[in-house]
Amino acid sequence: MNILDLYHASISKFNFDALQQRASEHRGVQCTGYEAIAQGDTIQVDTEIDDIFQELIARLSGSRSGQDGGEPNEILAYRTKSEVATMQSVKAHTSVPHVHLAEFDATNAVGTRFMLTDRIVGSSLGEVWYNLQRESREKVARQLFGFQAELLKLEFPFIGSLLDEAGTVGPLSHSCTRPSLLGPDCGPFKSTKDYMLANVYAELKFVQERPQDWQKQREVGKYCGGLEDTSLEDAQNWLSLLAEGISGLQDDILDPPDNPYVLFHDDFQLANIVVSADNPSKVVGLLDWEGSRICPVWDNRRLCGNVGLE
Repeated sequence: MNILDLYHASISKFNFDALQQRASEHRGVQCTGYEAIAQGDTIQVDTEIDDIFQELIARLSGSRSGQDGGEPNEILAYRTKSEVATMQSVKAHTSVPHVHLAEFDATNAVGTRFMLTDRIVGSSLGEVWYNLQRESREKVARQLFGFQAELLKLEFPFIGSLLDEAGTVGPLSHSCTRPSLLGPDCGPFKSTKDYMLANVYAELKFVQERPQDWQKQREVGKYCGGLEDTSLEDAQNWLSLLAEGISGLQDDILDPPDNPYVLFHDDFQLANIVVSADNPSKVVGLLDWEGSRICPVWDNRRLCGNVGLE
């Protein structure tokens, strides 16, 4: 099944009449129509109010690429709940431009979790980046560096995912961009040692209980670390030794004062950065906070290569 078929299969399960009614109730005026569009790995609906599209965006929980097809509903529900909490926390504690969350509902007649958000007027940075002059690119880059610096200043006592605007940290939600073997009840972790051990033990269990799936995953270059031909026996021995070595470490040895637990955006890329339609060198929004987590600052290193500012 291709992406278009998956997209149509996803939206066929939803009750758009119920969604239209919820949009009308929220705005206090009649929502007269909607337009379903695919955005990233989620589904969005632009509602039409007074013959004007895109006054209100309904972001539905449903992957158009099918990447979440095998994920338990409890994991997806928790990830969405944490995304809402992250958006609220970022709004309260930083100047990072964000989508205004109008409403969130996890149990409803629509048939899926959804958010109603106000539309950000602008263009995706990915659409305009390669047409920008050097000076405009530098302005955009400086803004993004500044926003990232603000996020890095938000330090937390545990590794996990946000549960509320106040910064309460709960279990670690699953990433939307990288496979995770951790269960829905992993964390919050009080130390990097515990965080690393949980990942190592999860990988070891994967090798032992699902060896064929592990080998298939290793065939994907970005997950194999260049060790495609590692045998199952060697993998099990190596992971067992790694777990033993980490277990023997002092509890706080991996958590020096200059290595705090910080919030990072899980999908920080050009497509999720919105710039002004009138002034494309001005960033007006960062989208898609789903899967964002609190992790050691060294784990935040992945952001350096995600944006692709060339």
